[in-house]
Amino acid sequence: QGVLRSSVSFMWMFGSIGASFGTPFYGMAIDRWGARTMVPVGLIGLACAMWTLASAGAHPPTFYLLPLAFFMMRSCANGMVSPFSQNVTNQWFDRRRGRAISMLGVSCMLISANPIFGTATAWQDALDGMGWRAAHVYGAFIPLLMAIPARLFLFSTPESVDCTQDGDP
Repeated sequence: QGVLRSSVSFMWMFGSIGASFGTPFYGMAIDRWGARTMVPVGLIGLACAMWTLASAGAHPPTFYLLPLAFFMMRSCANGMVSPFSQNVTNQWFDRRRGRAISMLGVSCMLISANPIFGTATAWQDALDGMGWRAAHVYGAFIPLLMAIPARLFLFSTPESVDCTQDGDP
């Protein structure tokens, strides 16, 4: 016997509400350490959340990992990585900010429409083929691998690499 859907929905809601209280602290963290440090931290946290979710079970003590995993997933994905990308865009663009933010939105949609990672069909195939636990374990490697180029190629401000906003000379 598994966990009721209503219980999972309640835990997701609990994780979402709890994660929203952390957003001011994530904002302070990016102000202090910059996106180059904090985006990889958020991505690694998201990978850890997915591994935590894969470890959760229907009975104590692992049952209590579910709300923790949901909290971590919401904190890292929606509370850290998403706002941090907006912050970096705002730091790098001034006159062309609207265009840059729209391109960021388009790129997010293209990634979510990717036939390998983004579509519900691809995730359903992974779930059917290997089960939900294995799908989350293997799926955790995606943000973990994204953390490496984020650390190498993401710069918090244009001034940190002797550039200016909008690429002006």
